[in-house]
Amino acid sequence: MDLSSITREQKLFAAAGASALWVISLFFPWYDLGLDIPDAAAQLAGVDETISGWDVVPSAWLFLVIGIVAALAAVSEAMDYELPMGLPGVPLAAWATSILAVVTIAIAIDGDGGRAWGIFLAVIFAVVAVAASAWVWREER
Repeated sequence: MDLSSITREQKLFAAAGASALWVISLFFPWYDLGLDIPDAAAQLAGVDETISGWDVVPSAWLFLVIGIVAALAAVSEAMDYELPMGLPGVPLAAWATSILAVVTIAIAIDGDGGRAWGIFLAVIFAVVAVAASAWVWREER
C-alpha cells in the first residue's frame, strides 16, 4: 500500500473519525475492578465492576469538548469550510488531538492494573487522530 496516495481530505476525515471515536470511548469501560461478586448480587447492591472513561478522566466534560472541537476542525478543513474568527483548522485539530493523546496515554500508564478494553481503544483512537492531523499539518508547513 502506497501511503502517498492518501489524499489530504482522507487524512483529515481519519483524524475526525478517530476523534469522534475517542469521544465515544469515554463511555466504554476503562478499568475493571475485578470484583468477585455474582452479577445478580452486584446489581442489587448497585456495584459496578467497571469504571468508564467518563469517571476516570478528570474534568471529562472539558475533554469531551476538546474531542468534539478536534473532530469539527478536521471536518471543516477537509470540506474547505472556514472556521469562525479565522482559526486555522489543521493546527487546531492537531493541537486538540495531541491533548487527547497525552491525557489518554498518561491515564493508561498511571493505572495500577485492571485496565479494560475501552482504554486500549481510546489510546488507539487518540494516537490515530494525532498522527493523521499532524501528518497533514506537517505537509502544509
